[in-house]
Amino acid sequence: MIHRKSLKAGEVTKIAQVGQFIKVMNCENRFTLKATRQGNEVVFSEAAAGFDLTAVEAFDEITIESETEQKLEIWVSKHKLSYDALSTKASRSSSFIAEHFGLSQQILPYDPAQSGVKVALIDRGFWVGGEGVTDETGIYIPQGEVYKHDSAAPLHAYIQDKPDLVLDSETYSVVPVAGDEQARLGIVNGDYLGTTNSLNYFRVYNTITGEKLSLSGMNNPCVYKDGWIGLNSSSSNEIRIINGDGETFDILNPYRSEFTPQAFVESDGGALIFGKSVNHSSFDSRILYYKDGVFSERSSAALFKSKDVSLAFRDSVDGSIWVNINNDWYQTNDDGLTLSAELISMATGSRHVPTFSSKYITACHNSSAIVRNRATGEIIDVRAKLGTVIGLATIGETLIALVGDKMYVSEDGFETYNLAYTHDTVFADYLFNVFTVSGNELIAWVNDSTKTEMLKFQLTPDLTKPKAKFRVFKESY
Repeated sequence: MIHRKSLKAGEVTKIAQVGQFIKVMNCENRFTLKATRQGNEVVFSEAAAGFDLTAVEAFDEITIESETEQKLEIWVSKHKLSYDALSTKASRSSSFIAEHFGLSQQILPYDPAQSGVKVALIDRGFWVGGEGVTDETGIYIPQGEVYKHDSAAPLHAYIQDKPDLVLDSETYSVVPVAGDEQARLGIVNGDYLGTTNSLNYFRVYNTITGEKLSLSGMNNPCVYKDGWIGLNSSSSNEIRIINGDGETFDILNPYRSEFTPQAFVESDGGALIFGKSVNHSSFDSRILYYKDGVFSERSSAALFKSKDVSLAFRDSVDGSIWVNINNDWYQTNDDGLTLSAELISMATGSRHVPTFSSKYITACHNSSAIVRNRATGEIIDVRAKLGTVIGLATIGETLIALVGDKMYVSEDGFETYNLAYTHDTVFADYLFNVFTVSGNELIAWVNDSTKTEMLKFQLTPDLTKPKAKFRVFKESY
């Protein structure tokens, strides 16, 4: 008879059936199969789709184990089966919506009964392929065109939207850090967190072990390859690189007689450097680009010519750059060639790395905690609602604030909010702190002069808000 099984990775599945004939009708991947009779081995083999075997003697049980999760159809009997699925015409069809939550995702599972599928996305183009497909490895399907999938294999699709995440405040890990370590302006690169303290010493911490890898003076850094690049804090116009091993390299600034670097932001494997004239009475700001030892000058918006660019950050959602000019935030979508009108005003600027989600942008300082609603432009003063906020972050449509020893979350701009977590000490006994999103984790730095540690809260995909809806027409045997 035909047995249909859903195999779990690494789990053993048994079929109690007397027989002598085995035929694998459909499966997704290879697996191991052992047939026994009263516990004694009759057959042991690796098997795959099309595997057909006649045992030399009858068996009474089959044991199956797969390294991967998959579905299986297998014939086990005292009678031999002749079966050819390709000779069968499709006899049924269905239409449905396959929801996609961002980046690379499976939209159709393996289905041995599947004859063919047509897939379309009306509002944008997409890429199709196998597991892990990206915009580099997939086949591009333009907006509105139909992709024909003539296979029973799983189908994966890639779209350029990132999935929204939701905070799981009950799932977190604690990484102890030796010493009394203040941390501000936290920039994550892989498994490492680069921070500055109140003296602008730049320190690198392993986010898994808590080990401190380096101590060096650096201002306003950004990610550069496996490390960071920023202003050498002991020299007003020289540039410093710290690599992933904590090694420090100082770079001679060829524009040092006329240009003082101030803000750094990652760009195409290098760094854009925003700065001003050495003659501080006339800003004459400009933008340089550095990569692999080579400097070049970039054209910039007229507004830069008379302003003081102090900070710059890449928007992780739409790829734009947010720049802090004379303590106000502006946005550029073309690396500084043009500049928006003022979007966020903060009287004392910001030393806290902004966080970005599809709905909000946050900025935090020792006397300000500000949120901007992307769609409406509304500015929310979080300190007016919660008091002294030492950390502020956004994930999807959720805002998260650190106040004393408590973490609050809100879905409506802190018109209402809930207590999500209480720590055993205050998060920091100074005015603001590292509180940043890194991949699928929210990292909160803890330093209350008695201990230092990193809290890493788990972020999970939000499967209630699809980024795209694929139209699917499926034919089956």
